[in-house]
Amino acid sequence: FNEGLFNKKLYKKYQILTSNGIQKRYFHSIKTRKDIYVIKEYLVNGISNYLDNLVNVNINSIKDNINSIKDKHNPHSIVKESIVKKKKEVDFDFSKKEFINLTPEKLKGFDKKYSNTNVNTELEKMENWLMVEKEKKDEGKKNKIPKNYNLFIQNWLLRSNNDDK
Repeated sequence: FNEGLFNKKLYKKYQILTSNGIQKRYFHSIKTRKDIYVIKEYLVNGISNYLDNLVNVNINSIKDNINSIKDKHNPHSIVKESIVKKKKEVDFDFSKKEFINLTPEKLKGFDKKYSNTNVNTELEKMENWLMVEKEKKDEGKKNKIPKNYNLFIQNWLLRSNNDDK
């Protein structure tokens, strides 16, 4: 506060660490949204003039559990239900020694995209490689078990496809 980085008034009143610069960058990053829900008491002076699509939320609704802004039934809710279905991610089951959620559609896509490669043969190589890496992990050694198996498969097939040309 002594350096002028944060708004001292908002911190004392609401325990919010914010500044004019923080709010400008935040509103700039979300300016394409249809409505931007804000609590005007939390805004730094002059920031409300920055955008036309601000919708004020009553500060009392935050403290009221019956009419919470996080209530999905509240028409002024900040939190909206997501309609997007979560895709099942490709994973590897080490107990079965096989990929899971690797759909026939994905396999066909891999076959088409990496036409110079036998995808099934490469998947077997990947499964064997992953089991070796798991052994390393179990022994406390450094290993390269991937976090994103879909990306891992694509990168492997891309390298294999390029090697086979």
